Amino acid sequence: MKESIIKQVVRPLVPLILLSVGSVAYAGATWNSSSFSCGNVSSSSNYGNSASVKIGDCTNGTTVVTATAWSSTADSGSATNVVFKDAQLKIYSGGFGVSNRDEGLNASSDSHTIDNSSAVDMIALDFGSTNIKLSDVTVGWISGTNGHNDSDISVFAWTGSNAPATIGAAIDGKKLSDLTSTGWRLVGSYADLAKNTPKVVNIEGTSSSWWLISAYSQAYDNKGWTQTNDYFKIAAINGTTKQPHSNGVPEPGSLALMGLAMAGIVASRRRKPAAA
Repeated sequence: MKESIIKQVVRPLVPLILLSVGSVAYAGATWNSSSFSCGNVSSSSNYGNSASVKIGDCTNGTTVVTATAWSSTADSGSATNVVFKDAQLKIYSGGFGVSNRDEGLNASSDSHTIDNSSAVDMIALDFGSTNIKLSDVTVGWISGTNGHNDSDISVFAWTGSNAPATIGAAIDGKKLSDLTSTGWRLVGSYADLAKNTPKVVNIEGTSSSWWLISAYSQAYDNKGWTQTNDYFKIAAINGTTKQPHSNGVPEPGSLALMGLAMAGIVASRRRKPAAA
């Protein structure tokens, strides 16, 4: 009898408890590369430099993302050992651009784009302790010369365990084919991005604090698309940020609700005469 009383009290409360504990709030956010006009590109004349971009204006913006540039290149001059090495990140009128070690610092157009000509260039995005559901990517410039007229991308999220101390340590020295076996997940490859038009990505809703946006490579995802003609710059990314109290720990409201449930159980047991 006591067991049935407990079930009657708890059953209607269980869905509410689970909903309150398990729900996660997300808010939309945009990171625009024009924020580099604040002067927060560090050491832009070097390989391995970084840049910080905030949501909103330069002074009062929140949720900083740190961007770095990477490219597959011959390690120590060995053409048989092509791995990711840090590259030079700069901001141009069309957005993020990359000059890799094969092209040289401050490469000229079209080489200072994110491209997959002799090497595959990509941007790494580190949101610190904030988990992001990336939702779309916008390119602000696509080359139309020398057959460099395409804009296919591949997007990765870090989903591995035992993450290294830095995002760079999760990239440096890796081969193109290594990424998905070392903690990175290919969220998807997306063809023919249109200039200044957000391209929807990550339909499955993967959430991570580390993201990679790369020029497409058949080594990632062989869809039969053309390669070596993708030359573009990234102008903006959109995503949703996980709000406070969303780390799986019950919020005060959740704890109070569970407390009410337990109080109801105790009160019911006190009111009900003991069964013979």
